[in-house]
Amino acid sequence: MNFLKRLIIRDSITPFELQNKKNWSVLLNQLDEVPIEYKDFVAPFVKEDKPFPYCVFTPSYDVFSSHSTEKLVCLTADALYVVSKNATLDKSLKFAVNQIQHIQFRSVLLDSNLAVYGIDDHGDAISAEVRFNTVSDSLFKKIIKNIRQNSFIGTKTFEPYSFDEFRTENFKFANLAQHCLITGEKVIQIIWQPELLHSLFHLHNDLFSHYFFPRRVFPNHLLMLTDQELIHISEDNQYSHADQYGARWDYVPLKKIKKTIKTRDQDGIITLSIELSDQHRLETRFLPTLEKELDHLVKTINQLQ
Repeated sequence: MNFLKRLIIRDSITPFELQNKKNWSVLLNQLDEVPIEYKDFVAPFVKEDKPFPYCVFTPSYDVFSSHSTEKLVCLTADALYVVSKNATLDKSLKFAVNQIQHIQFRSVLLDSNLAVYGIDDHGDAISAEVRFNTVSDSLFKKIIKNIRQNSFIGTKTFEPYSFDEFRTENFKFANLAQHCLITGEKVIQIIWQPELLHSLFHLHNDLFSHYFFPRRVFPNHLLMLTDQELIHISEDNQYSHADQYGARWDYVPLKKIKKTIKTRDQDGIITLSIELSDQHRLETRFLPTLEKELDHLVKTINQLQ
């Protein structure tokens, strides 16, 4: 039976409704739901004594004048596969879960994507990105959670971290930080950096102050250190400071951090570079007033590793 027809029957939707859902990702629960172009990949995983792998089919997606091709994302007990059309098991991009160095999830309005960085069986750095409609983000959040938990070591029960004080400073980011935590994860330090704007013109008098043609040097963002990982949450810098929709989350297991490098530019802005085992770097920028907090964070990371 045609793949789209099965969706109509299974979800009880009309062809008109299906047109609106054509770029939604779909969780596949059995082999006959898998599009024919991906059956050769999935078939070796189908065994009577094992559960069906967690497979998400992501159709081609067009947004903001860009195009992403369809993919199958498959999570097993020990690996994540990102599969292109007609690829077999040995020709698919494979991330051993314990070799994933960094996960990035971005969501802005209806546009979302998942980026994964890791090391393959030959020790070479690999990466993949899957773009999808935000309506389907719950399917990918389960993948993110499973991968993150795989790197956790010796979790315990802690008193929940109180975000009340931070919430009075920035309600949005306090909620983003609180809700991305996983049970058993202890918050150790949070560094909050409001956005920095530079303007071509600045008019100021006793009645008002106004900036003209503002340029965002960096967006609102924070670093959150837990006993298991380093989490960076940021607004999307592709959008203007007036369009503060959505966010980007970066998750880095502490045991994957190779070293931290702190530099300062001619304006005094500090760049903190987190270098990972695959030579990939996560860079964040802060004002000099936060240098002591950054030094404390780096020292704590070194102690936890």
